[in-house]
Amino acid sequence: MLYKCTNTTVATFHFTGKEKDPETGYSYFGARYLDHELMTAWLSVDPMADKYPSISPYAYCAWNPVKLVDPKGEEIDNYRLDIYTGELRFYNKTDDSRDCIDVGYYSDNEWISTNASFDCAKGILVPDEKVDNSTIHLFANECEGLLFMKNVSFACHKEIAAYSYIDKFRVLLEIFPWKENEALNSKFLEPERAKKETIIYDIHTHCGTRDYENNKLGTLVASNIDKNDVATNGNWRHYILSIIHGLGQFDEKGNLKINTDNITESLKRHYKGYCVEQDK
Repeated sequence: MLYKCTNTTVATFHFTGKEKDPETGYSYFGARYLDHELMTAWLSVDPMADKYPSISPYAYCAWNPVKLVDPKGEEIDNYRLDIYTGELRFYNKTDDSRDCIDVGYYSDNEWISTNASFDCAKGILVPDEKVDNSTIHLFANECEGLLFMKNVSFACHKEIAAYSYIDKFRVLLEIFPWKENEALNSKFLEPERAKKETIIYDIHTHCGTRDYENNKLGTLVASNIDKNDVATNGNWRHYILSIIHGLGQFDEKGNLKINTDNITESLKRHYKGYCVEQDK
């Protein structure tokens, strides 16, 4: 038996939570209309556009709506990461719940944004224009710290090292300075807060270079420095977070030995399950 439906409901509120204007077919956000056919583009100019000349005045959340939100149409918070030097400095304060890091570089003293950005928890970075965060020890909870060091390292292609340690029943990450590092070296310095008896593991990135062809610097191949680190610090686990293969644990011979039953939930988020052949 066939049934005919005579009562239909037209949805006026969509995934943005804003009402669709039946006359224009666009979603109305109170100050501007959004055209979903253009994905993340407004139909009028951002009132803050003059402060961000390198970003399209029609963009929403600096073209990064997956990670960023702009509920009030206010300024972008608040750090700049130089992709060539690794320098990370505060430049603008807002009341947002998280810090936003704009990725770009300076040309003739003018900031050029790459229209890429990511966010991190407040409290990791020092909100002072005089402080270059790439030259100091930074501290975060394990989950936020791993995401932060991965995003920074893979954006500016500088290796970053960190210790995970226990502090009053919390798992924290002490992230070491990276400005003087390159794509093939990271430095495990003397920790400022992490006591060696509380260290769970050390981790460093293999970020690769900007030339990705035949790029072993972005894989899970352990270097001689990595192997020596295991040999001299055998009381905790050792990990590489690579831009190509994700997370890997290694021993003093450079052999991968991932055991997903023996790692924290925060680490598991970065484990892709790849296996690469090690250089002999």
